Amino acid sequence: MRKILTTALMLSLLPVGFAVGQSFTHDGDRWTVGEGSWSDATGRLLQSNRNSARGKINTIASQTGDVEIRFDARYHGGAEDGHAAFGVHVLMSSASPGRAWGNGDSYLLWITYDPRVFGGSGAFAQVYRSRTATDMTRVAHVEIPAARLRGITLANVGNFTLPVRIRIDTTTGRVRVKDPVTPDLWWAFSLGTRNLSGTHIGLRTSSVAGSFDNVAVVPVR
Repeated sequence: MRKILTTALMLSLLPVGFAVGQSFTHDGDRWTVGEGSWSDATGRLLQSNRNSARGKINTIASQTGDVEIRFDARYHGGAEDGHAAFGVHVLMSSASPGRAWGNGDSYLLWITYDPRVFGGSGAFAQVYRSRTATDMTRVAHVEIPAARLRGITLANVGNFTLPVRIRIDTTTGRVRVKDPVTPDLWWAFSLGTRNLSGTHIGLRTSSVAGSFDNVAVVPVR
């Protein structure tokens, strides 16, 4: 009997996931699951399926003018096979329901780790242009040298919470991404398009379990 009760207690403590298409509220925002095993039982937006290639969860967030998108990300496992990635869809016109590499008309800002494909440190920052649920093209690609990782390795990455800050001037298409380990350093690039806007953002994972929190879209003063 004790064993049965212990097992039942352990099962009750596991995160309760939401199915594709289901919505739930986290920190006052309504999130809708696109793919993956998402829950907020840990107090964070957790995607716990290490094998989900297109983990995705979306929320409504207006993006006009000069805005900053903020969140923090935490690694929970899955990169042991040599591949992992996470990112955020921004300037999204509408969310693609269900399984889809793309996510409406949007841009995907992406950090990927895949040394077998890319070599070097294996860590790269990428930008993809999504046009539909199935049409997505990479438009920018730059290596993050091992020296820039400041001692973050696969063995200890789970000890870090990565703060993400992205500033987008929707009038000019200029994007600035805050370096998470170097104070006052921002990486800048252009999307090549002016007069942009968005009604949604979407958090993404690929072949990794990870969590997100403190998500906000705020005007840049």
